[in-house]
Amino acid sequence: MQYAIIRTEKHKSTGALQGRMTHTFRTRPTKNADPKKRHLNQLLFGQTDYAVACKTKIEDYSKTHKVRKNATFAIEYLMSASPEFFDNGTFLEKEKRLKDWSTAQVDFLKAKDGTENVLCVYLHLDEKTPHLEAFVLPIDKKGKLNASEFLDGRKKLGELQTEYANHNKKFGLARGLEG
Repeated sequence: MQYAIIRTEKHKSTGALQGRMTHTFRTRPTKNADPKKRHLNQLLFGQTDYAVACKTKIEDYSKTHKVRKNATFAIEYLMSASPEFFDNGTFLEKEKRLKDWSTAQVDFLKAKDGTENVLCVYLHLDEKTPHLEAFVLPIDKKGKLNASEFLDGRKKLGELQTEYANHNKKFGLARGLEG
């Protein structure tokens, strides 16, 4: 069985995002990435300087809203699938599957978190298993900076896993075991 994989991490400062940018865009050595394949990586949506985009949005937001000291400024998503998913078929079949899958993941984030909140979606092809890294500003439907609305607690994280797997059923991907 092949699985849809999604992981999350909260970032509580634009400085933390700056650090992640060095990994995302490979401006620092990355142990498990092949430097000869770095040119294959692609920005699929958003901005290459997502830390600045986030900082600007947070500054604009703070002009009309109070921002807690411990607020989460961005949510990082890692989205992938079982390695076999990317390996099956001819070269052209693999290329089409990767393109269709990548597009569907960007569409998932835009629909789930709002296009205006998606800062960056970047495809890594220089590691063993292709995957996307995405960064989202956690502004809820009421216009509040509210990461809890997106991720807080086991229940919401479980729901995210299920929602993501359901979105990827069309690719033959399943959800891992609950709990």
